[in-house]
Amino acid sequence: MMNALKRRMAMGLPASASARGEDGFSAVEFAIVAPFLVIGLLSMVDIGLAVFQRMTMDHVVRSGVQSAMADQGTDKVRRTLEASAAEHFTLGGVTPVGGKPPITLSVSRYCVCPETPTTQTACSTVCPSRKPTLAFYSLGATGRYSGSFMPDIALNPTVEVQVR
Repeated sequence: MMNALKRRMAMGLPASASARGEDGFSAVEFAIVAPFLVIGLLSMVDIGLAVFQRMTMDHVVRSGVQSAMADQGTDKVRRTLEASAAEHFTLGGVTPVGGKPPITLSVSRYCVCPETPTTQTACSTVCPSRKPTLAFYSLGATGRYSGSFMPDIALNPTVEVQVR
């Protein structure tokens, strides 16, 4: 190693990169690349928070589905949704309160005849085929994710479940 250094100096070559005038190049390169790295990292965090909010909304809707399966009525299902959502969301508002994003919940129960599944009818209706009506619940949650780098994203998970 020492012999190589002596040979470089004997040939009139600089002994190191600093002697060649390359001081500070890596600092300049870092200054150019660092903003892109920081923006990329913050964007990934923003996307992760949006996914977390959507997953939390899905959890709220799934808890309502479990209640709807017992077919105890829309009021009971709505109370279950609200109880589940209250931990992470502001119910029915349009602005965040206490760091909790707003959420709007919807619950409806409807019936259809088996032969006309796209036409809603009263649940007490006797269908033309003499088969009982099929009962469904439609549950949904509506909210928005407002990120630092991402544009506002509408989040609207909905589920329909047949209970009879």
